[in-house]
Amino acid sequence: MKAIFTILLGLSFTIGSAQLITFVRSYGGTGFDYGRDVIQDLDTGYICTGSSTSFLPDNGEAFLMKTDSLGQFQWSFNYGAEGSEWGEGVILTLDSMYALGGYSNSSWGAGGFDFFLVKAGQNGAPIFQKTYGGPDWDRAFDIGQLPDSGFVLVGETYSYGAGQRDCYIVRTDKNGDTIWTKTWGGSDDDYLKAVWIDGDSIVAVGGTQSFGAGMDDGLILKMGSDGNIGWTHITGDTLVDYFNCIEGYGSYYVIGGQTEKDYALTLQDPWYFKIENDGSIVHNNFNPTNATAGDEECMAITVRQLNGDIVTANLNNSFGIGNGNGDLLLGKWTSNFGYVTGSWYGHEGTDIPYGVDDTYDGGIIVIADYSEYGTGGHSFMLLKKNITWNNLQISINVVNDSITTSIPMNSKSAFDAYPTIVEEFINITGIELIESINIFNINGQLVYSDNVKSEVFGNYIFDAQQLESGLYILQVISEGQSHTKKFVKQ
Repeated sequence: MKAIFTILLGLSFTIGSAQLITFVRSYGGTGFDYGRDVIQDLDTGYICTGSSTSFLPDNGEAFLMKTDSLGQFQWSFNYGAEGSEWGEGVILTLDSMYALGGYSNSSWGAGGFDFFLVKAGQNGAPIFQKTYGGPDWDRAFDIGQLPDSGFVLVGETYSYGAGQRDCYIVRTDKNGDTIWTKTWGGSDDDYLKAVWIDGDSIVAVGGTQSFGAGMDDGLILKMGSDGNIGWTHITGDTLVDYFNCIEGYGSYYVIGGQTEKDYALTLQDPWYFKIENDGSIVHNNFNPTNATAGDEECMAITVRQLNGDIVTANLNNSFGIGNGNGDLLLGKWTSNFGYVTGSWYGHEGTDIPYGVDDTYDGGIIVIADYSEYGTGGHSFMLLKKNITWNNLQISINVVNDSITTSIPMNSKSAFDAYPTIVEEFINITGIELIESINIFNINGQLVYSDNVKSEVFGNYIFDAQQLESGLYILQVISEGQSHTKKFVKQ
């Protein structure tokens, strides 16, 4: 058990009910362990990426870590060579696998740091590991996947371009082979922090010193899958302003970052931006939230698919229990950035959020640095929260899991259902006897149920043509056990 942390008390989750899972767990081994991104998996568990020296004590390794829906550690897999590797972004691929993007300075690259791409199977075993870049430093900070199954990595390059540091975009095919690379920038520093895939379009955000009104200005690039830029938006004031994160919903994108518009106090404040997919600005909030306190920054952002509500995860130095060292501040907003409520979490040290994702039960999952270190020099945490929070804080003990100790998987974990994006049929494998099949919509409502009572010899085919287009959860009951997987019906 670890030290006292602040979080609402947990409840259990049952599909179709109003109960929700809430938990906080930290993860670390004997070394330094950092978490950088988290997404919910198709089985309602979670997949994380970051960097860790717990696998190999002499250098950091990029990793994937899998937990169940309660945050309990299931497995981890490390990637890299003799140098240092970081996983910065993780996605579920269209073929129900995993991919991480980050950077590596091992000898398999071209020099300095290089963009690093790993595609892994459902048990974490690598399918391929590839690097991209030149002789200097090139670092990727996010990853996306296009409808043709190719990957997009965005970040910064010192090897190419017009200035000291330029925006760098690498486009690959589904096997990780380069289709094109692109730089954007001028004579000064320009960089990208995050990417969102909108159909065949690539939307990336970051900052620019080469253009705009100030030291840094917020940058939004929208381009086609061929690399041609559709539009560019640069916004900011005379001091430092930049974007960290982006997510799309419907016809618009929500973006978060930091601004120094408060000239008198020269404090950094969270920056919330909303823009239509044609480049028209909808919302631009420069207003400082705590002008007499400390710096704040929006580190991650997500949109609830149920109703379009926005959730922001900020680094907060203005108030909380970190004594100015920084706490995780969660904010809930309407789709038009109307403030609803917020709450903060942390300890006496620094607790910095890096990723947030909305979950199938209407809640959110956050990955963050955790200041109460475990057995090694640094740990990270997952915080799962019911979206209906208030400002009350309740202290519980945080459980720490080792990042490098695997828990034996259940013998029935061979269950699989594919494809993830369904036009007609779903293939169900890895189960000897199916007792029943249930389909739930994203609101947890049962929309289909059938007592199949069928032995499966290799593969069972479910006809999904009767379902309307949308997001669903497939539940298969076998020998009293429930197996779930999310899919999209086109």
